[in-house]
Amino acid sequence: MGRKHLSWIVIKIIFSNFSNFKKNNIMKRFVLSCCILAVTSTMVFAQAAKNSAGKGTSTAKQVHSAASADFTTKINAFEAGVTRNNQPVADQKFTELKQMVGNDMAAIKTKIRDAANETEKKKWTNLMIKKQDIYTAVISAASDMHGNLNVMVAKLKEYAATL
Repeated sequence: MGRKHLSWIVIKIIFSNFSNFKKNNIMKRFVLSCCILAVTSTMVFAQAAKNSAGKGTSTAKQVHSAASADFTTKINAFEAGVTRNNQPVADQKFTELKQMVGNDMAAIKTKIRDAANETEKKKWTNLMIKKQDIYTAVISAASDMHGNLNVMVAKLKEYAATL
């Protein structure tokens, strides 16, 4: 028996009991209002719970895409600063990129520490090793930003793809 069918049975029982309230119209209206409110709010809360059950993954994807977009924006600003010989802007954007990488690495370390099992721990460890290799290549190329700009931008974009 579904919920819809059950709610109609409850409403029929309530209406059949209205014949007992012959003189008290206010009481009839009050009980009817309470029943309608209870049935509709139950359905609304059930629907809201059903809809919110799958939102965790979409929120995670939105955060992922926002972080990746922000990282890519900083890469483009860094590249523009180096190309235009604007060293202060290039240095500032490179520092911001390094901070974002540091925050990302810290988040992965937390996920490794809090992993539920060895498989999950290994997955996060492999991802961290991959990201560290990319970041090491970027840092080694940073000694000559103008000469190694293409390598740095390619590696930074590769890192952004792992976010």
